Amino acid sequence: MTPNRDDGATQQFHNKTYKNIPYNQFADSFKAKSWDPHQWADIFAKSGARYIVLTSKHHDGYCLWNTKYSPNWNAMERGPGRDLIQELADAIRQHPAGMKFGLYYSLLEWQNQYFAEDRRNGGRKYPKEVVLPQLREIVEKYRPEVIWFDGNRGQTDEYWGIKPFLSWLYNESPVKDTVVVNDRLGDGCEGVHGDFKNCRDRFQPDSIPDFLWECCMTIGSSWGHNKYLESKYYKSSKQLIELLIRTVSKGGNLLLNVGPTEDGLIIEEETERLIQIGEWIKVNGEAIFNTVPYQPTTSISRDMAYTKGNDGIYTFILNERCFVDGSIELKGLIVASYNEKVIQVSILSLDGPMNLESKVIKSRSRYLDIIVSVPISCLSTLNPPYVLRISELNTH
Repeated sequence: MTPNRDDGATQQFHNKTYKNIPYNQFADSFKAKSWDPHQWADIFAKSGARYIVLTSKHHDGYCLWNTKYSPNWNAMERGPGRDLIQELADAIRQHPAGMKFGLYYSLLEWQNQYFAEDRRNGGRKYPKEVVLPQLREIVEKYRPEVIWFDGNRGQTDEYWGIKPFLSWLYNESPVKDTVVVNDRLGDGCEGVHGDFKNCRDRFQPDSIPDFLWECCMTIGSSWGHNKYLESKYYKSSKQLIELLIRTVSKGGNLLLNVGPTEDGLIIEEETERLIQIGEWIKVNGEAIFNTVPYQPTTSISRDMAYTKGNDGIYTFILNERCFVDGSIELKGLIVASYNEKVIQVSILSLDGPMNLESKVIKSRSRYLDIIVSVPISCLSTLNPPYVLRISELNTH
C-alpha cells in the first residue's frame, strides 16, 4: 500500500478498515512473533532453491536491520525488536543445502523528506545521506552474494551514485569476488547494465537472450501477503514448474516471491507450492541445474522445451498430447555424427533414469529425428512435466 494516497481502492479500504491510523503506526503491530528463520531455510531448501533474496528495505523505507540512517523506522527500534536480516542470513548459511544469501534493496522511499527535497531542488541529499551509507552498511555487515536493486525509476544512475558504489563493491568490499547485482540501477539501465538482467517484473523473453537474466515472479497475484486473496489467484505447482522449465530453457533463473504474514509465517498455499516444486526437482533436477539452452533445428513446439548438460539433451514434455499411441517424436536433434546403437533415451525418475525403446526414423547430414516409446505404465508412476534424456550422442 502506498502511504497517504488520497484516492483509489487501496486508500478506500484503508479508510474503511483502519479509519485514520497513519501508515507508519503499522510498524508497531509488526511483531514477527511466530517467525522461525530456520523453518524458512528448511522450506526454501525443500523447494530446491539455490539462492535466497530477502527484502531488506521496500519502498516505504522500513528497514529489517538496525540502521542509524533510518532512525526509529527499522525492525530493531519499531516492531519485532530484532535484526531480521542477520537471523535469516545465519539460518541460510548454516543450512546443509548450501544456499546463497542475497538482499533486495529499494533505492527510492515514498515518504523520505530528503528524497522529496531532491525532487524539488535537483539535489542529491537522499542518496548521500541514506542510500549509499545503507548500502555499505548491509554489504559490510551481512555480506550478501546478490544485491537486488529496485525502485530506481524516475532518477538516473548518476543521481543514485551507482557507479562509485559499484566500483567500491567490485574492488574493495568484503564480497568483491562473489557478489552480483541486477540491472535496476537507474532510468534506462534495465536490460542494459548489471551482472544479470530482470528487465521488468515477470520478464519472459520470446527467445534466448544474449545476456544473463532472471524472471522474478509471484506465486499468487500479489507481491506482499494479501489475506483476502482467493485460492484461485494462486498459480498451481504445475504452472510454476512449467514456468521454471521455460525460464531455464532460455538460459534464465527463476526468483519466486513469497509474501509472509505479519507474524512471520509463509502461508500454506505458498509453502505447498514450494514443496511440490522441490519434489519435482528431486527427480528432474539434472535437467535444470548446470545446463544450457538447447534448440533443435526444427521449430520448438509450445508443448516441449529443451536443455543440454554433460549427460545429454533433456526434453521437457509440457503437454501429454505430445504422446501419440504411446510414442513421441523428437525432431531435428543436432549431432556431429551418430551410431544408432549408442543412442540411449531414458525418462527421469526418482529411482534413476528408466531406459526407453527408441529408433532413428530420419537422419540427414548432422540432424536426427527419433521416435521414442513411452509406456503408459511408466508415466503413471511420475509427476508431470516429464523429462526425457537423450544421451551418448556426440552433441555440440
